[in-house]
Amino acid sequence: MENSRLNILNSISDWLKLMALIVLIAESAILLAMKLTPNTQPIYAWYPIFMLLFLMAVVVGVFFDRYLQSKRGNDDLTIEVGDIEYSVKTHNVIPAVQSNVDESMDRLFVDSERGFQFELPKSEGWSKPERLDFGQYIVRTGLLQPDQMEIARTGMALLPMGTMVAESSALCIWYGNPIEIVFTDETTTKAAETFIERLTSLAEKEGEALNDEDIKEIRKGINSSQLPVESLKFQNGITILAMSKKLAQNSPVRPTLANLFLLMTKQSPPLDQLVANEDTILWGSTMTIRNVRINQELREMTVNSLYHLTEGEDFFYQVTINYSPQTDESWSLWNELQSMSASFNRVGYSSSTEQSKLIN
Repeated sequence: MENSRLNILNSISDWLKLMALIVLIAESAILLAMKLTPNTQPIYAWYPIFMLLFLMAVVVGVFFDRYLQSKRGNDDLTIEVGDIEYSVKTHNVIPAVQSNVDESMDRLFVDSERGFQFELPKSEGWSKPERLDFGQYIVRTGLLQPDQMEIARTGMALLPMGTMVAESSALCIWYGNPIEIVFTDETTTKAAETFIERLTSLAEKEGEALNDEDIKEIRKGINSSQLPVESLKFQNGITILAMSKKLAQNSPVRPTLANLFLLMTKQSPPLDQLVANEDTILWGSTMTIRNVRINQELREMTVNSLYHLTEGEDFFYQVTINYSPQTDESWSLWNELQSMSASFNRVGYSSSTEQSKLIN
């Protein structure tokens, strides 16, 4: 139904453009006719009226086309991450009754308690959906040790909207086995090396020179601030973070998508692109870390990430997909991750009355 509506709108837009071209050609024909018609002829007085009517038709058509384009634009958000274009539908709240009887998908995961659904992967090698709380999820990525989880949760709760994030629920689906990324003294990024080059140039202008040991210490300092751990665990996968709005009622900062975006991206890598409308923020990043140790081998690691932040009546949602070509997985895996993320929909449950469902 949605695709049919968009096709109709696009067809109308093309028709309006054709009409405008025909009208402009007609205007030119009228001007030529005026030159060839003696002004004593009765029809001569009608030529300016015809031109005005045709001009009004063009103006009305253009405004109508702009209106239709605004309607089309509200349905999609598109960004580019690297060489990949990615789109999501917005304003997509699926009625609960429709969700339960939808047979158009082979495998549909429906979380009626938290009000969302998405399509599960069809290929082999994927884990079953795993439910983690926020602390468990952070430990799972290697950013925290298990004994640090409670301290981190307490610290997060001190931030505006922090309790909502610290008490959130993460639904994760992983592909393959996790790999450990070990940072070394030479680990660096393009941004870090650019900073070091500028710092070296500035020191030379001041009559000083940075030796190799100085640069090494600067690089280690940048790493410790940006990567405050000695290693990370990476695994291709998708995570849907559901954050209850009830837990942000006493926040000193109004719980909005914009404010939540600022909170969730405080430590994120530079963004490739960001687009947004009134109920969705979509952004992506590509980060390459050089000179990391993976399976005792010194190499570089590139991670492509897409983030989709939206909200329902009772929850905020952040859908995250991560993929690295250095995991030796096929590029089709990245496409499958995008398909799962793009299939995410909010479900119109008014309260937490049912358990999560897996429709096979």
